Amino acid sequence: EVDADIGEADWEALEELRSAGGWGEFRQAQVFIGCRDALTPCHYDLVHNVYAQVRGWKRFLLFDPCYGDCLYPYPVAHPMDRCARADLEAPDFARFPRLRRVRAVEAVLGPGDALVLPAGWWHHVQSLTEDSISVSFWFDDDRPSRAAAAALSSLDRLLLAREAETLLAAALSQGRVAGAVAQLRGMLGAADAPRPDPEEVLPCAWLLWRMALILGPSGAQRLLAADGGFLGDP
Repeated sequence: EVDADIGEADWEALEELRSAGGWGEFRQAQVFIGCRDALTPCHYDLVHNVYAQVRGWKRFLLFDPCYGDCLYPYPVAHPMDRCARADLEAPDFARFPRLRRVRAVEAVLGPGDALVLPAGWWHHVQSLTEDSISVSFWFDDDRPSRAAAAALSSLDRLLLAREAETLLAAALSQGRVAGAVAQLRGMLGAADAPRPDPEEVLPCAWLLWRMALILGPSGAQRLLAADGGFLGDP
C-alpha cells in the first residue's frame, strides 16, 4: 500500500525540480513515521532531498554548509560521520564556542508541504504532532554539472574538505589528521604550528599543492584557517 502511494507521487514535478537543480538521477524514496517530539539530531546528507510531509507537522532548523565548522562535525571515518557533535537541544558554548556563530532558517511543514534540502545542508528535525508521516525523495548529486561553475559552492568546499580528510587518514591514520592539518597551517605561515613531523610533510605538501591549484593560495588558506573548522579539527 505504501509503495502504491509513493507510485502516485507527482513525478513530473519531481523531475522539474531535479532538472532545475542540476541534480543527478533519482536514487530512492524513504518513509518516516514518528510521534510527538521524535527528534533527528543535526546532520547533513550527500544527496539532494525533496521532503514531503504527508500527515502531522514537523519543524526543521536548516543550516547552510558554510556553518559546518560551527556545528563541529564528527570525523569522516567516525560512525557518526555527517552528524554534529554540538547538541542543539542543550548547547554547550564553552565546549563548542563556534556554535554561537550559527544562523538557522526555520521551516514548519504540515500536510501537503514539501521542502527541498540540497546536498550538504545541515538539518535538525523534530515532530510536533502525535502522529507524523513523511516521505523523502533522494536524488544523487551531479558533480560534473557543478564543475562548470565559475566559483566553488559551499557544497564543493564541504566535499573538498571531506576528501582531504580521507586522504590524510589513509596516508597517516585518522588519529593523526588533526596534527596533519596543523602542519598544513604551518606551511601557510601559522605562527602556532607544531614542529614539522617528517612522516607528515610529504602528504601535507602534496595535498596543499592540490588545494592551491583548485582554490588558489588564498582559498586554501581560508579553508585551513585556525578557526575554519576543517573536518580534522578536534
